[in-house]
Amino acid sequence: MASWTLVFSNVLNEHKDSFVAAKGNAGIRARILKTIKDAIGSSEAAKDPCVMLPEKNLRKAVRAYYLDFLEDDEDRKAEEEIIEGGTKDTSAPDAVTVEMVRQREDDKPEDAGKYKTEFSGFDVVQKLFKDEFAEYDKQHRDTSNPKSMGQRTRLAHMWHQAMSPEVKKELERVAGKWNQEGPPADTKDRYRTRNQKKMMEDFMDMGKAPGTTVWETSPQKAKKPFTQATKDNRKWAEHAQDRLANWLLEGEYADGEVSDGEDDDENNLPDLTVEVDDDGYPCLPTGFVCLKLKHRQQLVRAVFQKAYAVITNNPRALVPWGEMSTDPTHYLDSGCIPENVVIRDPSHLQKDTITAIYSHWKDRASHDMLIELQRASQG
Repeated sequence: MASWTLVFSNVLNEHKDSFVAAKGNAGIRARILKTIKDAIGSSEAAKDPCVMLPEKNLRKAVRAYYLDFLEDDEDRKAEEEIIEGGTKDTSAPDAVTVEMVRQREDDKPEDAGKYKTEFSGFDVVQKLFKDEFAEYDKQHRDTSNPKSMGQRTRLAHMWHQAMSPEVKKELERVAGKWNQEGPPADTKDRYRTRNQKKMMEDFMDMGKAPGTTVWETSPQKAKKPFTQATKDNRKWAEHAQDRLANWLLEGEYADGEVSDGEDDDENNLPDLTVEVDDDGYPCLPTGFVCLKLKHRQQLVRAVFQKAYAVITNNPRALVPWGEMSTDPTHYLDSGCIPENVVIRDPSHLQKDTITAIYSHWKDRASHDMLIELQRASQG
């Protein structure tokens, strides 16, 4: 008969250092033991009747095997008590102490999305003691049966409720701390970079826009306030809402945008110049498919700008995106954009919409102007 420790020495040696290094961490050691048990149980050697496997508890047998490699006396004693059954299970609810909660309370979630709803004591214990609960869960249900997954949440609540009042009070304190502090600063920045543009686009898809209010003091020397002093100042104030939206959607968060094309080299930025015909109307831009989304948006925006410059006879005139979105028929010939597209500032449009507009212009380019704008009728 062959000893199981010899037959499976390669498995035991593979995890020996990790087991020894996990001193005081019951959750990690529990995972290591499960890995070893699964590896042995699924092997062909385990089916060999000549291999002498432990009759009852393979995990305890593995613990006993590793005892000789534990150099710390307290660690060895703790393992001996577990093997002999003389200590309570470290995954049991009453094994969690106030001191353990305090030691781990700074291990809060890094995902900013987790902070959209307030944390409770139950949420905290699930985060700080997930390894302990995983062991408890494994002991109280058949984790290999997918149909038993519905029992996990019930077990988690029972596990939490069985903890001492002092521990539950401490968990609530930590929950309040996390709610007040929010996610780590670097996590907030990453979340804003990844999600703010999408949030703004969704907000504007609902027919809303970021509001602006210009506050100014009475001039001490000038006769008129800043916003009324010149024509350009008045235009600046009138278009403040569009400028804010552009800044939120372009300038502040453009660096976090995922590339859709190939122009990723910062030292080789694409040429976004829009050529015009003899009458000043924009021609179809080239190289569109190789651009990032933000550059495609800028290119489509430039086409509108060139067309608007023709009808206003002013190359610096700003396209009134807000008014055009509200009443497009006053500005656009109906055939200039696809039927299902709701026009607004291209920097607010999604990839599919920008691509649809360009494809539409490509079809028109052979027989008509890309885009034909008109002055809004006065009434």
